[in-house]
Amino acid sequence: ENKVPFSQTCSVVKTLGDPVKIRKWNVAGLPTDEVSIENGIIMDKSRRWPLLIDPQEQASNFIKKLAASQFQGDAGLKCVK
Repeated sequence: ENKVPFSQTCSVVKTLGDPVKIRKWNVAGLPTDEVSIENGIIMDKSRRWPLLIDPQEQASNFIKKLAASQFQGDAGLKCVK
């Protein structure tokens, strides 16, 4: 009726994701499934440190590898258990 343009295939990854950054995350250990990539985008775009519930320690390993590739050493990251 109002002819407002829209897309049937809208997604967080297509809207907010940077393919180069997502590929770097995958190389650093982020799983390639849609949910993990969406969580990575939310973590990247947030202003505060995220609270990660990570029973398999995938996220903490990914963040440590990503920080080590961007900074010298562990970049002062601490994991609280």
